[in-house]
Amino acid sequence: MLALEFIDREADGPLADAASATAWLAERRIRSALPPGSEPALAELRAAAESLLRAAAGGGRPSAAALDRVNAASAAAPVAEQLDWPGGGRPRRWLATSALPQAHVLALLARSAMALVADQPNRPLRECDAPRCGRIFIADNPRQRWCSKACGNRVRVARHASRHRHI
Repeated sequence: MLALEFIDREADGPLADAASATAWLAERRIRSALPPGSEPALAELRAAAESLLRAAAGGGRPSAAALDRVNAASAAAPVAEQLDWPGGGRPRRWLATSALPQAHVLALLARSAMALVADQPNRPLRECDAPRCGRIFIADNPRQRWCSKACGNRVRVARHASRHRHI
């Protein structure tokens, strides 16, 4: 999901400047180019989205500032649903906006975080229990504690090693 990728620390490099962020977005089929100078707004939204998702994963409430930032980003690019029906093809829906590219991108990212928090009641968000991870993930089952098999394996190997070290 876009919001989880957006807050992931692995995206630190790709989101460091407008050109890299535009390439990162293109890899996710978002074709809006971020103008130079949009980095601070992107970083602010990223911090706010992370606050929202961590609060949801921990069963808490995000700060009012984080909530306001995400809501403002979403509101800055109103959308209108459109229909395209190419000759001989299937109809398809898409969302159009008159907002500038930066506002459009920020709104998409904000709405992705909103949807993840509000529209997934049966698939809760969790924070990975593995040491030095802390990633937020969607739990596929109620007992899931790790974001990936690699994190789960790392925890089990460490537990096994600590038990056998003391024997």
